[in-house]
Amino acid sequence: MAKRGRPCGTGGPTHWARNPANVAAHHASVLMELWLAAAPIIKVAKLSSWSPEHQAMIEECWTTRGCQRRYTVPKAIKLKLCEVAIAHVMSLHQQSEDARPQIEESLQRALSSAKAELKDRGWTKEEFRAHEETG
Repeated sequence: MAKRGRPCGTGGPTHWARNPANVAAHHASVLMELWLAAAPIIKVAKLSSWSPEHQAMIEECWTTRGCQRRYTVPKAIKLKLCEVAIAHVMSLHQQSEDARPQIEESLQRALSSAKAELKDRGWTKEEFRAHEETG
């Protein structure tokens, strides 16, 4: 029997990547795993364009790590990494909001050029309406 509900990977409105809190939690988890794995700070810094203050926080977390094997992230480090992750997600959200008008304008230009091409091919207004109703 097939599973009911939305198929996997459809990315509906409840998909975890649409919730900024979930994305920030994922980013924080990645940072903590990198910290526990003692990943070189240069590779961590290249993950994204961090602001200078957050770059300093990341460097501080990595320098306080020491060279002992760790199995858990201390609370103070965890809080700083979570703060950096939240700031990063907020920055990404702001960038997407800033880009929204350009994206919509680009989509509108693409739609009008597609319509113009179809007019050149001889499509009628009725065919346009029928296509818009089905699509």
